[in-house]
Amino acid sequence: AYIAITYIFNIMLSGSAGAQRGGLSISSGWSFNCAGGTSTPSTPSTPTTPLGALSKECDKYDSTFNTAANNDKTTACLLKSIAMTESSCNASTGSSSAGAVGFMQIKPENSGGANLTNPEASINRAAELLKNNQSQIDRYDKFNASDSNGLGTETVTFPDGKTYYTGNDDLIASYNGGGGTKASAGKLGPFAESVACKGRAGYPTSMPAWQCQYYTDGTIEGEGIHKNDPNKQGYKETRNYVQKVQNYQKQCIGS
Repeated sequence: AYIAITYIFNIMLSGSAGAQRGGLSISSGWSFNCAGGTSTPSTPSTPTTPLGALSKECDKYDSTFNTAANNDKTTACLLKSIAMTESSCNASTGSSSAGAVGFMQIKPENSGGANLTNPEASINRAAELLKNNQSQIDRYDKFNASDSNGLGTETVTFPDGKTYYTGNDDLIASYNGGGGTKASAGKLGPFAESVACKGRAGYPTSMPAWQCQYYTDGTIEGEGIHKNDPNKQGYKETRNYVQKVQNYQKQCIGS
């Protein structure tokens, strides 16, 4: 969610992009009981909110998504969309090549003691991780990071053709690529300030590394000479992931 005159904006509706910093609805009404390594969301005080259909498997867990989101439809749809993207809501999903486990594909070291093979526990833990990630993203001041769990009303298109809703693109990226700045596997941390896109035509003066498709030598992540090199994929997967989750969330919300 980075606003600059070099962007191509598509104003979908009137209004500003995302929630105001400090008024983040993703943390509103959520409570967690971490005693014994479990994450228990607060009980919704209002009837379950109907969520848009994504698949029969995902729709079966609407009550759990709502409970984890304290019956906030936007947040529930974000959780549901991540589940659809990660596992197609298949309760028997095993480990990924990266070691992520279960329904919401969470790595064991990030489990917080939750039983990741249990879909309900996995959903609740994902809700807590999103909340933690947003708190981490909010601390970055080198670029204007998104600060909402909702899509927002504006989109931005980069020269690589990727279009994102500016409300929650960073939050979704953090779930897939991590929310840190520490370099790993020969690449900058996802929320380190990009070097390769700094000053490049069509990009802002400052942006997080996950949104930049280039290496400093001008080659492109996961393409051309890097296509078959597992160490040169950069954040190509994360950029595709954000688009996919946002499309599902839009469908779930019904907008």
